[in-house]
Amino acid sequence: RQFPGVTMLGFRLLARMRRLRGGAFDIFGKTAERRTERQLITEYEHSIQRVASGMTAEVRDIGLALARLPDQIRGYGHVKEASIAIARAKQKELLDQLQRRRRSQGVSGVSVLATG
Repeated sequence: RQFPGVTMLGFRLLARMRRLRGGAFDIFGKTAERRTERQLITEYEHSIQRVASGMTAEVRDIGLALARLPDQIRGYGHVKEASIAIARAKQKELLDQLQRRRRSQGVSGVSVLATG
């Protein structure tokens, strides 16, 4: 595909500006959607750490289901918001299952994340 010269100049400028991502001058990083995406990463890391801290064969299926949750988050805008809500509900359900299973085995220390 061919683009006018001005378009290619714009693409080069955007490519150079990638160094700004995540910094104070990242104008797109300040949107609610990007803040939510960063929060999701933190929530995911915490839930995986909770599962991994006491991984046994009995909780393996729960750990795998938690690890696969980000694959269910798709789309943009309201579509993404809906899939995030579904994934968070599933995360809470799985972490509750994990806590119940560990209690029945005599293991504790698992809590559900606040999902804002």
